[in-house]
Amino acid sequence: MAAATKITQEQIDELIRKGKANKGVLTYGDVMNLTNTLEDITPEDVEHIYEVITRKGLELVDDDNASDEDILPLVGNDEDNDEPSSSELENMSVPEGISIDDPVRMYLKEIGRVPLLIGEDEVKLAKRMDKGRQAERIQRGRMIELEEPAFTAEDSGSALIEKLRHSLKEEWQITNMRSVFRVAQMIKKRQSVGQPYTVEDYEDLIFEFTKDERLHLQRLMVENKCSIPDCERLEIQRPTSDKDVHNLYQVKSLLKEIKARLSDGREKDTQIAEAYIDSEDNFDQLLKAVRQQGNDAKKCLSEANLRLVVSIAKRY
Repeated sequence: MAAATKITQEQIDELIRKGKANKGVLTYGDVMNLTNTLEDITPEDVEHIYEVITRKGLELVDDDNASDEDILPLVGNDEDNDEPSSSELENMSVPEGISIDDPVRMYLKEIGRVPLLIGEDEVKLAKRMDKGRQAERIQRGRMIELEEPAFTAEDSGSALIEKLRHSLKEEWQITNMRSVFRVAQMIKKRQSVGQPYTVEDYEDLIFEFTKDERLHLQRLMVENKCSIPDCERLEIQRPTSDKDVHNLYQVKSLLKEIKARLSDGREKDTQIAEAYIDSEDNFDQLLKAVRQQGNDAKKCLSEANLRLVVSIAKRY
């Protein structure tokens, strides 16, 4: 029987029916059997299959009788490869008492659960990584020369505080909108006071999320018993921009100027001093949050790349 060119909805539906008939369980072998029948399958196709399986509430388990060839098939055959020498065999051998089957199988099983990324996901993660590096530099006391000064010498202490609070608020808004748990809390709070978000609002809430983060948010909404009608069918129409808001260096510059004015006596207002202390603490917390998001994005990107390598290895 000739292999199909592209995956069809009927094939996915058949796989889901098989899982439901098997008490909600599918094996990785079931998925591989489907993908092996296709000639033209992309990483996005594979990710779509795993996404549907997760959305349908099915569990993916390892094959009980899977062989090493099922996990990572060999390329070529004996006729295509030269016999290894005795010294090569010695180097390739595994010391007695050590088994690599279970750790390798477990690694492939775990990495198989890591979602593949689409192009826009990579842009979103790259922006978080870039801002995380900025936060790290500031924490280490490194600054850059701003293209446009954050203030002028004529700005009063009150004006500096106002600019400082505005920039902090804008940065916190961006940071919170990149946190699945924060957005889930926002949705729950609005619903609890009888002002639930609409599906139009939902697009703004999830715009900064990757594909997998959107699925995670939907699972949290189910756990929190929150609902936004038709949100699961919403498709983001706006393209992801590679531009980002960068206020961290401006905030640090403003804090430095206010501190200098308080130290040399140019600014004596106690309210300015109190606002400076509060803002400095706020900024420290922001830097920690931004840096953590950058580290998480870096980890996500690395794991997704490993998942892609394993997927290609399984395929070929």
